[in-house]
Amino acid sequence: MQKCIAQYPGFEWPYQNLSTIYSAAGQASEAELLIRKLLLKNPHDVVSWCNLASFQVKQGKTQRAVKSYKTAHQLSPENERVVSLAHWLHDHNL
Repeated sequence: MQKCIAQYPGFEWPYQNLSTIYSAAGQASEAELLIRKLLLKNPHDVVSWCNLASFQVKQGKTQRAVKSYKTAHQLSPENERVVSLAHWLHDHNL
């Protein structure tokens, strides 16, 4: 996927997938860096903001995660991922 990103830097799909792989492998900081690169290209991508919040939670960056969630919520308050993340944050008193 890194080759795909290098060859087609405007194609968002590999950024999302590779960041998810990094996160699943316990490399949340790498996942966060990759999603941040994607958000520089498309700051209106709600899924990326939700993923960023999830990666930040995994790193114990709860205040940053809440800020990322709020950005996603501003962009699309009815989005399923945003609603799900809101419930999770509420359940964990964040």
